[in-house]
Amino acid sequence: PDLDPDPDLDPDLNHGLCMQNIKQHAFFQDLNFAAVSARKQPVPWDDTVQQQLQAKRIDEAFDQRRGAAKVLAHLMQKESLQSVSNFDYVSPRAIMEEYLENVYQLRMGDDNSALVGADDE
Repeated sequence: PDLDPDPDLDPDLNHGLCMQNIKQHAFFQDLNFAAVSARKQPVPWDDTVQQQLQAKRIDEAFDQRRGAAKVLAHLMQKESLQSVSNFDYVSPRAIMEEYLENVYQLRMGDDNSALVGADDE
């Protein structure tokens, strides 16, 4: 590939790349910069292309989910994951209620029952 810089975009080393040079480049010759600034420039594709792009994104998202579902299905078939030993579930609500009870007891100054749920030593 040709790695030489485009001579039309040769930057002024003292000021960097000039926007005027970019606007005058042959690539942008058909572009109306005033319409772009006013957000009046039509998109470079029609509704059909946009629908195809959206359909492609949807298909890609489904493909990703299908792949993840296959992996999870494979993992769930393993016998070691069918039963989990030593599993104990405590609901977040129960944890919050115990926490609030402890805070209430500490604020009320009742040191004897300050840590509800704590084991006696």
